[in-house]
Amino acid sequence: MLTRRRLVPFLDLAYQGFAVDLDADAAGVRLVAEQVPEALIAISFSKNLGLYRERVGALIVIGENETRADAMQSHVLQIARSIYSMPPDHGAAIAAHIFANPTLTGEWIEELGLMRTRIAEMRGLLAQQLRKATGAATFDFIRTQHGMFSLLGVSAQAVERLRDKHHIYMTADSRMNLAGIMPHNASYVAESIAAERLG
Repeated sequence: MLTRRRLVPFLDLAYQGFAVDLDADAAGVRLVAEQVPEALIAISFSKNLGLYRERVGALIVIGENETRADAMQSHVLQIARSIYSMPPDHGAAIAAHIFANPTLTGEWIEELGLMRTRIAEMRGLLAQQLRKATGAATFDFIRTQHGMFSLLGVSAQAVERLRDKHHIYMTADSRMNLAGIMPHNASYVAESIAAERLG
């Protein structure tokens, strides 16, 4: 459909490495990029390099031909100039240093794997504790999903009560950062969600 309608997809690769691994997490983006003549791909290293405040990333622009690619680059540079003239280089310099050194790159990939494993373990633990607290499999989907975030599917009122009464924070649509779950607080979080999920 993208090709038939001549649409240019804008693909976001913000959490690469947090689901399966660096290569597998980019498979969907690669698949789309191979099927269309042009695409915009936003890549962020803010989370997977731990450089969130530095806003490290890139915009990859794929053009149908060299002329189109040059035109797209010109537009992107014009947009960038209107937003900022010279962005800070600290985060980009750190990322460049890591990626230029095979030893550091290997250490980063290993640490990313440990982070991914920890998040998966916390997903499993929270799902287990929610099943125990609710007596139902309602939240078992948390265990099977990947990445840092999960949409719990509780009401905005429940989210507000979780924040005000239990100091458990998530966005109003119940999008929760699972990286914040710890072995010592999983049961408390689960019991709180079970108590406030209705209404």
